[in-house]
Amino acid sequence: MHLIESPLKPDDFVVIGYMIIEGYTFPEGQRPELRGLVYTPTSCVCALHPHHDVLSWVQDAPELNERYRQQLGMSLDEFIQFQDATESALDGSEWSLDAVFVHRSSATSIFERFFVRRANIRLMQLSIRGMDLAAFREATAPLIGPSGERYGTRAMHLAALRHLPAAMDGQLVGFEVVSVDPHSETHTSVCYAVREGFEQAGLTFNDNGYLANIDDAVLGAQMNNSAPGGSVADAQWFAVRMAELARSHVP
Repeated sequence: MHLIESPLKPDDFVVIGYMIIEGYTFPEGQRPELRGLVYTPTSCVCALHPHHDVLSWVQDAPELNERYRQQLGMSLDEFIQFQDATESALDGSEWSLDAVFVHRSSATSIFERFFVRRANIRLMQLSIRGMDLAAFREATAPLIGPSGERYGTRAMHLAALRHLPAAMDGQLVGFEVVSVDPHSETHTSVCYAVREGFEQAGLTFNDNGYLANIDDAVLGAQMNNSAPGGSVADAQWFAVRMAELARSHVP
């Protein structure tokens, strides 16, 4: 199935962040519609880097840090550098616990330093239609407490506030439906048993496992938002354009 970009061009889309996604292969016999490595922007399926287990101050940090270090196959010195870079990005509001980077420069810096040599890990740009921007900002806005305190702001929201057009040098790989809320959770069509309904409605998928065009992604998001009994995952769904920032294009 070929990708169809029209009628919208890349600059009709607004960036909602950058993610470093490790591909996942489903065991044989599971999810036969998803062949090969799957790169979907949710921790329900894929490892998203950095994971919050890298942080030095999380509960049970020594054990979680060491487990994550071993999963990555990093030396202790390299992991400490990775930890420092991640915490600096978090302190600077460049990255948050939704595993999203606000700025391309921050995402590419960590990707190039720690992941660029790993063939199964990709740097992806996520963007939405400009016409969906106001609703997306509202859906991801931080919760406000009774005394006016904010309970954290996810990086997707901060990226959307910048209102930057999607980069022209990204390689379009397809479209997804993504659910968001004020917290750090993100779900996609891979998380829930919605694909059969999508196919019955005539929605098409490409060889990468993504929806093949923006119109199908918009319809899929609408279906999830209007599902019987309420929206899927009790969250708001949006059509998202997925583009890989190829290693040759990383500054």
